Formats: sequence, structure tokens, C-alpha cells
Amino acid sequence: MGQAAGLRLRALRSQGTAVRLALAVSRRVGGAVVRNRLRRRLREAVRAELAGILPGTDLLISAGPEALRWNFQELRARLREALRRAGAWAEGPESQKR
Repeated sequence: MGQAAGLRLRALRSQGTAVRLALAVSRRVGGAVVRNRLRRRLREAVRAELAGILPGTDLLISAGPEALRWNFQELRARLREALRRAGAWAEGPESQKR
């Protein structure tokens, strides 16, 4: 399990080559509009970091209220850190170009 303040990530290896994503955003974050906005930002952050994620990984990302305060670059940095801690980040040359 990878954690960065306000962001928890669980990664499991699967049989396929696709990266699959599940998002959980607590009601403590805010109303439906706020939670959906955070889900969209998380989905886009994963899309932006997709080249560095190990193929065949299933991800569960849980976000708390702290995640609302981060700009997009900080969100991506915290996501990368959580991926590293969970062992789902490829340490190859492509991922070092970020």
C-alpha cells in the first residue's frame, strides 16, 4: 500500500497488461460536485502518469479532503510517490523524464 498525505493507493498485479483504476472519494471531501471534480482530477493525473505505471496493475486510489488543496502538479507528484511506495512505479528511463 502506498500513501502520500491525503492519498492512499493500493496496487495489485493482474494477469493482463492493462492498468485498471478504481477511485474512492470520501463524503468528508464535500458534496457530489466536489467529489466528482476530485475524481476527474485523479483520473487525469493517472492518465498523465500512465507511462510510468507497471503494466498489468490494478489500482485503488482513495483520496481525502487534503487532496482538494493541491494543484495538478502536486497531485501528480503525490500520486507518483504513492505509486513508488506501493511498488507499482516502473523505475525505467521513461519514468525518469518527468
